[in-house]
Amino acid sequence: MKDLFLILILLATFAFGYYVVVRFGDFIEENQRLIAEGNRNSQCKIHIAAETPMLLNSIASALESYSESAPHVEFFLSSGQINHLLDKLINERIDILLLADDSTEPLGKQYASVRIPYEKTKMLVTTLGLTVENLDEEKWIRVVWKKSLKSKNRDRVITALEMEHCRLKCGYADYLD
Repeated sequence: MKDLFLILILLATFAFGYYVVVRFGDFIEENQRLIAEGNRNSQCKIHIAAETPMLLNSIASALESYSESAPHVEFFLSSGQINHLLDKLINERIDILLLADDSTEPLGKQYASVRIPYEKTKMLVTTLGLTVENLDEEKWIRVVWKKSLKSKNRDRVITALEMEHCRLKCGYADYLD
């Protein structure tokens, strides 16, 4: 009689444990589904600032192609003085900073950067007074970001910038750290 009672208690404990594990598994699956759905539907904001608007213009095609592949990402573009932009980068109000490669601003160890090429159009005036664009002059952009700020979408945008310009220039990207 004692053994039968012990077996019934043991079976009830196993049945209750199985019920709890199944409910917990359903709870985990539902949360994973909701998180994945939230990631697909949520908008991600990437703030990109540049030293000059010409730098923003040079990466426009790469941002356009990236936004077609990832429509949930929104870009906020701005330009301004270097010292204000570096303050914003320090305070994490911008994610990516574009600097002309010939800028003399020193960057600390907390920043990472990569160089990408862009063609700077130069307007020439002929002897007849006609304006002609010279597309031969090539310049470099330093793409700068804060290392401590972790962002998958920011890293994907930087990779897209590198890939777009590497594709166009056949491997001109040059890494700095």
